[in-house]
Amino acid sequence: MTIADEAWLVVRYKINERLRFERNLHNQNIEFYIPRIFTNTPKGGNHKSEALFPGYGFVRLANTNLQALRNTLGLIAIIRFGDQLAIAKHSMITQFKELECSSKIQPIPVKGLAKDDKVMVSAGPFKGYMSKILTTPVKDRVTILISLLGSERTLTLSAASLQKQ
Repeated sequence: MTIADEAWLVVRYKINERLRFERNLHNQNIEFYIPRIFTNTPKGGNHKSEALFPGYGFVRLANTNLQALRNTLGLIAIIRFGDQLAIAKHSMITQFKELECSSKIQPIPVKGLAKDDKVMVSAGPFKGYMSKILTTPVKDRVTILISLLGSERTLTLSAASLQKQ
């Protein structure tokens, strides 16, 4: 296999046009992969599938016409770092596929954060601060009430950066 056969381009697509984007890539015979993950919802334990990186996917570089790819409906951009295309190795894509398969068998539990829960910030500049959740998680974002310098402030943080106490 050559380097181009093993390389995958990182692309950004319109989230609300994901199915159209996938259909157009399929019609152009372009191999693509949008990593998904299966989780258990906190209430009821139902399985839910969601994109691991919402709005981002991977397109196999081998036999891909970049001009046709750029004009694909639903595509926002081919990700670049300066003049260089963002390339993912085949081994990384394989790891994403393995994670997806294992999460189908054993769904990943979602943190059950709820309004008024006491949490500790576990990452970022507010690491170690105790706070209270003001709003329930929406798209992995949580609004918390934190006491700083004698006054209370509201912050919106990633749910992943909070630990339930």
